[in-house]
This record gives sequence, structure tokens and C-alpha cells, in this order.
Amino acid sequence: MIFVMIVLSVFAFLLLAGFVFSSKVIKPNCVPYEETYRMEIDKGRFDPVWYDKLKKEEHWIDSPYGYKLHAIYLPCDASKKTVIICHGITYSLFGSMKYARIFLDLGFNVMTYDHRNHGKSGGKDTTFGHYEKYDLKAVKEWVLKRTGEGTIVGLHGESMGAAIALQYLAMDENISFCIAD
Repeated sequence: MIFVMIVLSVFAFLLLAGFVFSSKVIKPNCVPYEETYRMEIDKGRFDPVWYDKLKKEEHWIDSPYGYKLHAIYLPCDASKKTVIICHGITYSLFGSMKYARIFLDLGFNVMTYDHRNHGKSGGKDTTFGHYEKYDLKAVKEWVLKRTGEGTIVGLHGESMGAAIALQYLAMDENISFCIAD
């Protein structure tokens, strides 16, 4: 009888620990959007003067799951090359701007967006790519409508963004390149 009580107690503890841990994983404490902007400036990875001078377009893209994805598109002189940059966990699209400058200098249009449950985008949880890869598909389709046929589309992902990019890469043979950082 004591053995059964010990086993049940251990099982109950593990069940509770699993519940607590899983809720922290799918609902991480994301850094507020405005704070990510300030953090990137403070760390010297983002130049607000450069950013303010850029041509940029703010967009809201429909997710296949019913919420809106916040995106900023940086056009580069009618280029037929576009890179979609995916940020890391708990952050926002401002984490992508350190790479945006590189791609703009190489003649790429740049699309950055906030993943579900991050930045200004909707969505109630984070799935580390399970649902986010379909959001990335919606972003890619938006890019193709914006830039037209014959556009070269590449992906650049950092941290969780790399996981999302790689999962999407397995679904879409038309991606020209992928940088998983």
C-alpha cells in the first residue's frame, strides 16, 4: 500500500510539473514590442536614424488561423529578390533589423514580421513552428503578390525563427535559399 501511495505521489508531482512547464513553453513571457526596439538600439544592433530614412510599409497579413500578423516590408528599388526574416522566441521583428541592412545592401527586398503571440501579431500561444510555418506561408504568398512572378524568395531565421524557416523549407520547394542561424 505504501508503494502504491509513493508511485501515485510521484506520478501526481510529475503531472503537475509537466503542466506548469508546458504552459511556460507555449505561453512564453514575450518582450513588449516597444521594448525590443529600445533593446536593439541599446545593444548597438539597430540604428534608428538609418531605419527612419528607409522606405517602409507596415502591413497586417491574415493568418490561416484567424488572427493578423504584423509585418514591415522594406522595398529595394523594384528588386525581384526578397528575403523573409524570422525572429527568435519572445522577441519581435526588430530583432530582424540587424540582418535587414545586409540584405538591402545586397539588393533584396526585406520582409520582417512578428510571429504569432509575439510583437503586435495575434495568436494566443507559441508552437515553435507547428503553426508558425503556415503563417510563414501566408507571408510568402503576400510577398509574391507584392513582387510578382519570377521573384527569388529566401528565408533567414534566428533561433526559433530558424526552426520555423526550416520547417517551412520542407514544405516549399520554391524557396531559393535558407539561412538558419
